[in-house]
Amino acid sequence: MPAVAFLALFFLYPLYLMVDLSLHEVSIGTVARPDNDFVGLANYRAVFADADFWPAAVRTAAFVVGTVALQLLLGLGLAVTLNARMRGVTIGRTLLFFVWLLPPTVSGVVWRLLLDGTQRGVGNHVLTGLGVLDEPFSFLTAGPATMVAITLINTWAFVPFATIVLMAALQNVPETVYEAAKVDGAGPGRRFVAITLPFIAPTLAIITILLTIYSFKTFDFIYVLTLGGPGTSTSTVPFLAYLRSFVSFDFGQGSAIAVLAVVAALALSIPYLVRTSREEHYS
Repeated sequence: MPAVAFLALFFLYPLYLMVDLSLHEVSIGTVARPDNDFVGLANYRAVFADADFWPAAVRTAAFVVGTVALQLLLGLGLAVTLNARMRGVTIGRTLLFFVWLLPPTVSGVVWRLLLDGTQRGVGNHVLTGLGVLDEPFSFLTAGPATMVAITLINTWAFVPFATIVLMAALQNVPETVYEAAKVDGAGPGRRFVAITLPFIAPTLAIITILLTIYSFKTFDFIYVLTLGGPGTSTSTVPFLAYLRSFVSFDFGQGSAIAVLAVVAALALSIPYLVRTSREEHYS
């Protein structure tokens, strides 16, 4: 019963308020009124007609695909490396935990200092000093390059999570299977494809779904690094909801975008919920 009350208070009721706002015309001057004008699906039609929405949707999809692909590749590579019996593995694992424990806002501020577009930025200072750049480059105001920078920063922040989960999966692969494969003459590549990947495939599927959800709802890095700019060139769908609600003060349209984002996140969660429920059923 306490769990149901907690869910109702902190999830269902805010969700109800968000849906309710999306069906009314609500601005900064009327947000406190209990009788705002009911407009039905007008806010949703306005969102779909918004010149910023579809570019943000495409940008969000590209961002999610790029970050998840990089996180999986780097996470798997690091997991395999750190799972090996070699010197320095403990230090590597400690560094991963440190990166994972950093709050996104703190990481964002650090990266903003590193990528500052003036000579004061550590990145530009080093690159110009080494002769890689002739003059400081504005990483966070350079249009498409800015979205690439945010993608790489988000990847950096979540690779430790992917690595830690995949390391746990690798440690469950029986050593006897590897030893038998070695006796049969299988090399490292063959053992990885024929043994490692099939054993960790369920974990890979789950981590892919979780990373997709985490990447989709990314807000902190965009807020700290660019505020969605320059212009709206780094605005994703969740961040566009923030801009419409708390910059333009169109709470109805902002709530409509947020509802669409929640629906998308729930759709992305379905495969994870189905897989976990099947595992619980057969365990």
